[in-house]
Amino acid sequence: MISEDFAPILHTYLIVFGGALLIYDYVLTFSMEVERFWISHPVSAITTLYFVDRYVGLLGYLPILYQFLGAIEEDE
Repeated sequence: MISEDFAPILHTYLIVFGGALLIYDYVLTFSMEVERFWISHPVSAITTLYFVDRYVGLLGYLPILYQFLGAIEEDE
């Protein structure tokens, strides 16, 4: 079992790892997205929904990351 002292640290590491993985995915696929989607498709309702779906999810993670990183700074 995980000790009570290590559990908050593990939780924070998992939050940061999830954010790093999310950003890594965006960076890894960004060039393909530009090549295959931005250049070849005109702006329409579908492209707007695509961008909202793709980037609101990324923006939604920022407050979570800020909350946990802010909690780390307050503890120090």
